[in-house]
Amino acid sequence: MLLCAMLFGFCFAQSQLECNSDVQAAISVAGEVDQFTFMGEAGVPVVIRAYSFPLDVKLELKSPEGTVLQGAVPVNNLSRIDFVPTESGQYVLLVMDEGGNNTGDYSLSLQFVQATCTEASLGCDANFDSQFGIRTELDAYTLKLEAGVPAILRAYSFPPDVALELYSPAGVFIQRTTP
Repeated sequence: MLLCAMLFGFCFAQSQLECNSDVQAAISVAGEVDQFTFMGEAGVPVVIRAYSFPLDVKLELKSPEGTVLQGAVPVNNLSRIDFVPTESGQYVLLVMDEGGNNTGDYSLSLQFVQATCTEASLGCDANFDSQFGIRTELDAYTLKLEAGVPAILRAYSFPPDVALELYSPAGVFIQRTTP
């Protein structure tokens, strides 16, 4: 569904983000603000990323009641929000150019960290190939680990720009590798 309503001269495009969404969209008019919604579950961590150039993609996350919870401005053209909802409900994500004066395409990804909607499970000695469709894409995999037993995770890409993030079964961030 795409809805565009004029408010104070800004166009708000609205669409629903599903679990593990990766979308490409555009700010086509200076000052435009795109609105996305998603159903958040209390205690289930969410990672939201947006990338663009020449836009300076600014993100603003609102609670089901409309309160601004968190914002993000770009660092190296990437904006990121890490968030753990305190209540279940429909959250609103606003996407805009930070200065309100640029137009252009952007990519946006939403990932729930817990295994509620992960795509694949990794087993012992697992090897696989995967390709990212858009720059902000986040692919989640589950794996079973035992306390005290070492595990090695590796990812290779060309160009070398893949990072790995490890979260506990409860969705608590543990560690991130950078390329």
